[in-house]
Amino acid sequence: MTVCPVKAIHRNDEGIVCIDQNLCIGCGTCVRYCPVGMVFFNPETRKAYKCELCQGDPLCVAACPTGALELIQKELPQGEILPAKESLKGDA
Repeated sequence: MTVCPVKAIHRNDEGIVCIDQNLCIGCGTCVRYCPVGMVFFNPETRKAYKCELCQGDPLCVAACPTGALELIQKELPQGEILPAKESLKGDA
């Protein structure tokens, strides 16, 4: 979040990392340095974007016809970030 030169990336009250499209200048720094590789560049808007979990109520989870998707809340100490390989694994 700190790599953004215009501070367009922030964590909302639910802890979800969000990109403010009004502030984003499309430099791509966040895309290059995202520790989990989940920030992307939209060539049409020329801005960065990422899944924001529909602000805590992801529609993909609600719409999944097989129930294969599930939102799991994980408590981490303030400011701690899971390493990329850990954050993408399930709790199998």
